[in-house]
Amino acid sequence: MKDLKTWLKILLIALGSLFLLFCILIGVLVIRDFQMEGKLEKEIAEIEDILNSTDFDEEALKQKLNKSVTSGDYHKVERAYKNYVRDYIQINATIVEFYERMEKDLEGLLSEEHLLKDGKDFIETKTKLMKYQKELDTLKEKFDNLSNEKKVLSYLNSGVEDYYVDYFKELIGDIQQTEEEKELSSQLSRSSLLLETVRGLFDFLSTYQNHWEIQNNTLSFDSGELLKEYESWIARMNQIAEGEEVEESSI
Repeated sequence: MKDLKTWLKILLIALGSLFLLFCILIGVLVIRDFQMEGKLEKEIAEIEDILNSTDFDEEALKQKLNKSVTSGDYHKVERAYKNYVRDYIQINATIVEFYERMEKDLEGLLSEEHLLKDGKDFIETKTKLMKYQKELDTLKEKFDNLSNEKKVLSYLNSGVEDYYVDYFKELIGDIQQTEEEKELSSQLSRSSLLLETVRGLFDFLSTYQNHWEIQNNTLSFDSGELLKEYESWIARMNQIAEGEEVEESSI
């Protein structure tokens, strides 16, 4: 019996030591977690300062997005956040570049020079318009996806604990589109509709190619009805360009 009591004392002492060690480890882990979060939140604050600066430093941002300041599951959260920011910046830059390229390429579509050059089937013009519309629709989808919760959360590796998913959401903030983002998305839609309408106009000119000619830099039709239809296409294009609501085309 005495031996048993001695054994129990030894066991209790051992269990007490293990419990103490466990508590120490938990404390270390908690402190380490707070340190990780502190590092990551400091890093994100510095990234946001760069993004909001009037003197945007692209190289400084690139260095921030490429380096890591955390490890473990926090590293997964960090990479998810930085990859999201990188893609967000990239899609906005791509949209700007797209509009600059499209505007330059499509300038003067209804000029006498262009109508004579590509008329009257306008195969090159319609192919070009179709290409830009498809590219624009793809850009809009990518842009809208950056405000889609399911898509945003896909930046974070599957299998991480819910705590890190919630923490990532907290860092990203409100995933819903801001008013500015909604306006840009709407503008992308209008641009796509405008390209479709311009292509419709050239389909119209192709269809009735024997009923119009260019005189003094002006399109002249041999029918008042066709002239009226042409003017309807132009009016619709102007409405879309000015951001007015237009009904589904019945032209």
